[in-house]
Order: sequence, then structure tokens, then C-alpha cells
Amino acid sequence: MLTKGVWKFLSKRNWRALNLRSIKRALPSSLILKAKYNSRNEFLKIKARLVCLGNLQHFQETFNKSSVESPTVSLAGLYIVLTFAAKKKLKLASFDITGAFLFADIKEEVFVRLSKPVADILIKSDQEKYEQYLQEDGTMIVELNKCLYGLRQSPREWY
Repeated sequence: MLTKGVWKFLSKRNWRALNLRSIKRALPSSLILKAKYNSRNEFLKIKARLVCLGNLQHFQETFNKSSVESPTVSLAGLYIVLTFAAKKKLKLASFDITGAFLFADIKEEVFVRLSKPVADILIKSDQEKYEQYLQEDGTMIVELNKCLYGLRQSPREWY
């Protein structure tokens, strides 16, 4: 995420210059870890995903409800496509885009508070670079440039 331009770090000097009300309402984040195994149930790796708690976002102040809805296919529509493909003997394929939301630019000003474990990982990776962004409580505040999982508007922006 650091190399994809997902966020911009805010130093204490930066966030004091910004509206303090916005910073206080920075969305909390959570680091989700999942162990991945192969077909023989042998451990491969641990997959990590940073998720925002978008359920704390306020509709009236940030965006209207229609801007967070994204189109999805209905089950009946899927059956129609499958039936048509079967009758015409067409081949179908599906795909998954890894980190899809990270490719969607965010239009609103959204601040996220990186949790203490995430901040600790960043500090351990390069203390001199990230120490200036560390808050008193051990977290970091960033301004999002791209969508993250958990934000209400992420599916719509990706669409």
C-alpha cells in the first residue's frame, strides 16, 4: 500500500493546520490477518488486509446515500446469462482483481487513523521516516487518496 499512493501521511504540523473537527472524526482502521493453506493443508503465508470502519461515516456530511450504491447482478440475471451461454455453447470466464478498491480514486476528504499495530509495523520498517507521523496514542493519521475496504463509497468508486 505504501508504494501505490493509497494515502498521504499527516504530521502533527499538517493536521493542526487542518480542521481539527475532521481529524477527530478520523475513521478507525483494523488489520485483518488470515492464514493461507495449500490443498494439502500446509501453511503458505499470512495475508493481511487493512480495513476502515466505514460504518462510522456520516451520510449527511460526507456524501448522499445514492453515491454509495453500486450495481450488482441479480441471481435471475445470472441464470439468464448462463442459460444463454449453455444454449449457444459459449465459454464463460470470471476473474478477480486483487486489491480492486486500491485502484479507485476517492473524491471526498477522508481521514483514517492507522491502528497501533500498523503504526508499529511502519516504525519498525523505517523509524526515521515514519516517527514524525506518530501520534501520542501510538497511532498515525493519514488522508486517503484511494479507496479502502470498509468505506461506504468504495464499491461505487470502483464501479
